[in-house]
Amino acid sequence: MLVPEMNLGQLTALLRAEYLVDARVIPKVMGQPFTAGELVEKIREAVQ
Repeated sequence: MLVPEMNLGQLTALLRAEYLVDARVIPKVMGQPFTAGELVEKIREAVQ
């Protein structure tokens, strides 16, 4: 499971702790929203 987060990964940590899933964070802490291209790139990297 990939979790795009605009912070330091709190949701990913919660998902791992509460539901024991292999959640991986896609972090972005610079205050700008993710672009579709950024997410596509990260998803492709994770699939390979």
